Amino acid sequence: MAGIIRQCYGWHNNPERECLPAVASNLQFFRPLELHVTAKPSVNEYSVSSAKDARQTNVVHETREVLIRDIRGVENSFSLECDGFEVLKHRTRLSQVEFASKTAVTDIYIKETEALLKERFRALRVLVIGCVVSHWKLLLSQINS
Repeated sequence: MAGIIRQCYGWHNNPERECLPAVASNLQFFRPLELHVTAKPSVNEYSVSSAKDARQTNVVHETREVLIRDIRGVENSFSLECDGFEVLKHRTRLSQVEFASKTAVTDIYIKETEALLKERFRALRVLVIGCVVSHWKLLLSQINS
């Protein structure tokens, strides 16, 4: 079965990408631990007051400075196969106001997202397990007032 072979260049030796506007920021990552060979990284968000020294997490975070690049205008040059992400464009039926409704997000937006991913990856089934809606414009208006 023949497939499409795509040359992956990544960030290095790719002047188009290296000259994109960037900002340095500190991000937190999971630090791989030896115990993760046998146990998945986990965080227990429920209080376990009855057990002495009960471990709430087996995750250790480490902070790293990374460059975050503005990829606007060259979004189509990224692929899941080469870069670990890609940009898919989609216009939702939801208005900005409707994103405040958990029901509308669940009934419309998540179903649209699942359909988009099914089509892109030719998947029989897609399951969205979480959705966070950020009301950043509202937050900015509160900060600026």
